[in-house]
Amino acid sequence: MRLHYLQHVPFENPGSILTWAKENDHVITNTQLYQNASLPKQQDFDWLVVMGGPMNIYEEEKYPWLAVEKAFIREAIASGKVIIGLCLGGQLIADAIGGKVTQNPYKEIGWFPIRLSEAARLSPLFSFFPEQSVVFQWHGDTFSILPEDAECIAESQACKHQAFIYKKRVFAFQYHMENTPDIIEGLVENCKEEMVPDLYVQTPEELLAHPEYIEQNNKWMNQFLAQLEKMYRKGGALMHQISYTKRNCTDREKIETFLLRERVGVLGMVSDSLPYAVPVNYVWHKGSVYFHGMGSGKKVSILSDNPPVIFTIYKEHGTVTDPVPCHVDTSYMSVMLFGQAAKVTDSEEAAAVLQKLLEKFMPKYYSHPLTSTLIEKYRSGMDGNGVAVYRLTPQEMTAKENAVAADQLFNQKAQ
Repeated sequence: MRLHYLQHVPFENPGSILTWAKENDHVITNTQLYQNASLPKQQDFDWLVVMGGPMNIYEEEKYPWLAVEKAFIREAIASGKVIIGLCLGGQLIADAIGGKVTQNPYKEIGWFPIRLSEAARLSPLFSFFPEQSVVFQWHGDTFSILPEDAECIAESQACKHQAFIYKKRVFAFQYHMENTPDIIEGLVENCKEEMVPDLYVQTPEELLAHPEYIEQNNKWMNQFLAQLEKMYRKGGALMHQISYTKRNCTDREKIETFLLRERVGVLGMVSDSLPYAVPVNYVWHKGSVYFHGMGSGKKVSILSDNPPVIFTIYKEHGTVTDPVPCHVDTSYMSVMLFGQAAKVTDSEEAAAVLQKLLEKFMPKYYSHPLTSTLIEKYRSGMDGNGVAVYRLTPQEMTAKENAVAADQLFNQKAQ
């Protein structure tokens, strides 16, 4: 799994999240926005962690990269990424998808209890949390109005909305469970002017006096991440061991040729706990499956809410004869890809992929290539929307083959 994090100041990093990611051999990359570093392409990461910071979400004149970051977050959500926002990061998520961020009635700095909703505690993601948990806070603003379809999962006496979930894969936390002693010391050193005595503002000594709270918060964060990864991989790398290993195909060149040659795959999704599968034309390009369709409809709706998918490509060559009826078989090859279907938001990428589809299905028919401008302007006469292009970069791939010589296959004409 590839984890990318956005950092706003040097003294606020992902803390225990980094430790967890390293211990689980995940690939870690980051963008230091305060250094005006470039953001990655959406296909280059799986999870996005948006860190905290002392700036406010509306200070775009002072921090011009905030506007770019919000657009990037919106694109990541549309691409089906798992996203975790912490404090400012959670506020940026809320603002990016239509919520409202305003000043909280109270500034919260220190260790204060939060209450998880009953629905949250029934979820595997948070079942290990007690009903009331003491967590670390450092914020003056909050997401006062949640984005549409977001679910509040935590509150406190000082703050009505302490955390929310959006589309089952976007998580915004007003509080910090990732902080280490070094991070808290950095906050005290760099943001001490914010620590004006108030009802919910503790002293620097109180902030640093609870190593047991830090340890417990880090443990909760690790448990949350472990459960989230388990759920994430239900659409990915887990569950996909081939039981009949005799037909396991590991020839990468043969698999690549098969994926390039075949034209139709079956896209398997889950809608309201029920399976839903549709055949789609596809193209295999740079290690990903691409497919397209209308900009609205059931498929688009399902993939927006539940992007984990399975994509199956198969080719039957014929029936294998045998004197014993129960030994009659088929000759075939099949490949199954598991991962997250992400909507392509880059018009140049979409144009390149649609051009590949045209070349595959209608080679040399059109004299002029598709352009990104055409893709941006195109609107369907059926629903008025643009074309929807999806990318599936497999987290896991399995292949099976029963290769049989043609003279061993059933031939009705020869009977």
